[in-house]
Amino acid sequence: MRCPKAAVYLFAALTLTCSTFSLAADGFSLSAGADYTTGKYGGTTSTDIWYVPFVGRYDSGPFIFKLTVPYLRITGPGNVVGPGIAGGGGAGGGGGGGGGGVFACGEDRRRGASKPEDSGSCTGSGATGTAASIARRTESGLGDVIAALTYNVFDLPSSGLAFDVTGKIKFPTASSSRGLGTGKTDYAVQTDLSKESSGGLILNVTAGYRILGDPEGIDFRNVVYGAVGAGYRVSAASTVGVDLTAAQSAVSGGRDMRDVSIYYTSKISKISRVNLYVLKGLADGSPNWGGGFTYRHGF
Repeated sequence: MRCPKAAVYLFAALTLTCSTFSLAADGFSLSAGADYTTGKYGGTTSTDIWYVPFVGRYDSGPFIFKLTVPYLRITGPGNVVGPGIAGGGGAGGGGGGGGGGVFACGEDRRRGASKPEDSGSCTGSGATGTAASIARRTESGLGDVIAALTYNVFDLPSSGLAFDVTGKIKFPTASSSRGLGTGKTDYAVQTDLSKESSGGLILNVTAGYRILGDPEGIDFRNVVYGAVGAGYRVSAASTVGVDLTAAQSAVSGGRDMRDVSIYYTSKISKISRVNLYVLKGLADGSPNWGGGFTYRHGF
């Protein structure tokens, strides 16, 4: 069911006023990385996506503010629209940079091609289009800018329990005519619950809800997504783990997304850390495989 616009804006304002991740120390940090995925998304021709995010983050007490400015490069038949608002990258943080899912359309959305609203052929993530009849092309440029605010509701060292609530807004800065985005504003709210045992085992659960803007002639439905994960603290500085992520298709009858990722996170100094991961799709709505890294440096 679609939400009235007034309710959407009120919902986003509330989540951004009282909600993103907790970190040990206050301060500002910058991160950069690269995420690569490839998949057919239910069609017959593969689409390759490079997602290169640059992230500014500020921690203050229980609050964390993040602003993500990504570079995006898509090579494919043109019936796949680039990643939008991110889903959090899995419960343990091992997922990809885009994370918000892509959308497959029956027509080439990019510059010089027929607009999807002309035929109403744009469908949700993983839907079968006419990719086999469309030549592969490459488009690149600025992706959608995403602002996120997280509130750490509680962090209990005695029990190892922590709970965060995050609100996100995706600004439509990516070109819709070139297939880099939908050209509409999206919103999301996400909760993250984690439990760490004294032996170093870490269990994570993520649940989220995306409110998607509708381009002209296209009716996207809002999306429920989530993840479960388990990690193990190998040392005081390093953690390995696995995440299972799932999300609904953005349209009725489309293919849902499911994937599994394995990650490794390490603090390489008191103010910097690196995260490496590989991903395998488990459904037609997911990429076949992917991987990437993120480097973060504090000040």
